[in-house]
Amino acid sequence: MSGNRRIVFVYLLTCSVVIFTGLTMTGCPSGEGGDATATTDSPSGGDEAVLAKIRGAVVLVENTMSMPDGSEIVGTGSGFCINNQGRIITNAHVVSPVLELEDGSSALALSRTVEVTFNAGTDGEKSHPAAVVRENPEMDLALLKIEAETPQYLDLADSETIPQLAKLIACGHPLGLREISLRPGVLTARRTLEGRRMIEHDAEADNGNSGGPIVDERGDVVGVHTWTRISANMSTKFAIPANDLRDWLRSDPATDPPVYFASAGGTRVAAVGEGRPEAGATTAVEDLLKESGLSYSFFEG
Repeated sequence: MSGNRRIVFVYLLTCSVVIFTGLTMTGCPSGEGGDATATTDSPSGGDEAVLAKIRGAVVLVENTMSMPDGSEIVGTGSGFCINNQGRIITNAHVVSPVLELEDGSSALALSRTVEVTFNAGTDGEKSHPAAVVRENPEMDLALLKIEAETPQYLDLADSETIPQLAKLIACGHPLGLREISLRPGVLTARRTLEGRRMIEHDAEADNGNSGGPIVDERGDVVGVHTWTRISANMSTKFAIPANDLRDWLRSDPATDPPVYFASAGGTRVAAVGEGRPEAGATTAVEDLLKESGLSYSFFEG
């Protein structure tokens, strides 16, 4: 690739492809409120209150990667607010600076710019730049921060107590579409894949749903949709359990594996510490704690 071509690129696990200019590509870059403890009471107002909470808390995530050849590649996914202070969860692969191609090769971005959009596709649509505060590619989880309050957020359920065949809803922006999609299903199994615990569900989840919440009938997060396995006759959907997300948020950020960007000289730069590019996250989790006091209950022991 060469020149200043802008491409909307869709991760195979996250979204669809729309080409603005240039060439077609396929591949995959490999609160005082948000209490993340389990909840038991349904929101007042019944189903409409639940749906309104979901619609206000789920966001469209767009990751613009600036590549060494001058091109820009835009990947999309989904995410959701976990408290009222602008903290958002998505998948690490949604905001990854790594571009993995079908031939097995990969390329690092020089930088990335992440944006989240609330109420996408509606008259109330509003976008915010987001910093990647923390990311763990091995767990496929990322924590984003925006400089705005988020009054609508989702609590985390106790995912271990959700029974098989419990009703679930997959929430997100499939195929990069702006209007939110809510698709019903059930919990079909609990599995361990490559050492990672997963919730298997049958709610329809397309490219673009990655990072979106899988919620129960109360609107509490049971899991974070991460990928879909497609076979000849069926597709199997998997989500990261909410309990694993909670444990990660409580853990030491220093335990997360490093994330790298490309440098102008052709080497790679770690996206942590002093080497983090301006387009990456700049706020440490410790700073968030100082800012918020005890509002981040998911960090409490």
